[in-house]
Amino acid sequence: MTLVQLEYLLAIYRYKSFSKAAEKCFVTQPTLSMQIQNLEAELESTLLDRSKKPIQATDAGLKFIAQAENIMVEVARMKEIKLDLKDDISGELRMGIIPTISPYLLPLFVSGFIKNYATVNLIADEMITQKIIEALRNDDLDVGIVATPLNEKDIYEIPVYKELMLVYVSPKSAIYSKDHIELADLDLTELWLLNEGHCFRDQILNVCGAYKDKKEGHSFTFESGSIDTLIRMVDVRGGFTLVPELIIPYLQKEQIKNLRYFKDPMPARQVSIISRRNKLKEKQIEVLRSEILKGVESHFKQNSNIELIPIY
Repeated sequence: MTLVQLEYLLAIYRYKSFSKAAEKCFVTQPTLSMQIQNLEAELESTLLDRSKKPIQATDAGLKFIAQAENIMVEVARMKEIKLDLKDDISGELRMGIIPTISPYLLPLFVSGFIKNYATVNLIADEMITQKIIEALRNDDLDVGIVATPLNEKDIYEIPVYKELMLVYVSPKSAIYSKDHIELADLDLTELWLLNEGHCFRDQILNVCGAYKDKKEGHSFTFESGSIDTLIRMVDVRGGFTLVPELIIPYLQKEQIKNLRYFKDPMPARQVSIISRRNKLKEKQIEVLRSEILKGVESHFKQNSNIELIPIY
């Protein structure tokens, strides 16, 4: 029994296909198949039901796969310990980041991270929160940058910063004349919203309340996957949307005039680094957190007396 055989078995279980597993493991299918046959012969047990499409694990295979996953986690941990013993910070860090954070956060810290930690290969992929969680559980990612809390029992959360939620409002709207906004001021028939699957949509609904009931009977309803698109809809058609505070550096001067803060207490989201494996890649995660904080610290409203409402 070898670690390679365990790797191949887990790949087949995940992708439900010998050919796909061989492709992901960078070996030929006959090589992968032979290794699995040798493993089954050694264990004197059939681990995979090849008659089913897609391929399924047998009852014995499921028990063995569960243990194989634990073994591969410990192997990864040993590799990380080896890296931690070195003085330098190096290796690969695979990161997922949600679309309502990535376009505003990445430009603020990536250059500094690359400059200060050139020996770390940072690989970033934009995806929604649920996909990040799935990728962490499948070992396709090491970390994610998302809004928290998630309340996922196997996901570790490392808080990084809190970000205010602001109102971006058209000059045509009745609330444009207000310096600060109260929730009671919002006419939800004017709200432009992200489409389903984005956690920022859920956070907006958490703040604004019963949105769907307010939209019934309207001749035009539009939901987008992009905050920038919603801003353009406000600019052209009026109404308002809610935006994260980090969008401010990317707005034109005329657009900044359209931003309004909420009255205290202000709604804010917690942005965190998440991972599945506690104590793995600790050094890389810590420097990632440090570089993010350096990138964002000058862009937030500085007022220690502000009372914040957490949004989930």
